[in-house]
Amino acid sequence: GICRLLTSVPELLQAAASLAIEIQCRVREQMHMSVSIGVAVSKLQARLISSLSKPAGITLLPPDHISQFMKDVPLRSIPTLRGKGGAAICDALAISTVGDLSHVSPQILVARFGSKLASFL
Repeated sequence: GICRLLTSVPELLQAAASLAIEIQCRVREQMHMSVSIGVAVSKLQARLISSLSKPAGITLLPPDHISQFMKDVPLRSIPTLRGKGGAAICDALAISTVGDLSHVSPQILVARFGSKLASFL
């Protein structure tokens, strides 16, 4: 697969990328399938970034690129916000991306959705 590096990659991320290459090779050899893999500091970020290298690619998201990447992620692509609840949140706030959400004050989120959902958002 193609390994796409997003500049200065920390050593731990390089090790994870090596593991991703090994996993990708094993899946190809044993299951005759291709997989795209995202490597990041969180499971959610890895899942989101993996879609950038389809098919059969590996994409790394270094910690210093997380904010830049996440700001353009559609809220509805986040697993817990894919359904009607996510649509209602986007509609109520007239927003569509994580970057849009970052500009909404915590007080507005608490007032609209309660403290539990506001802290999740």
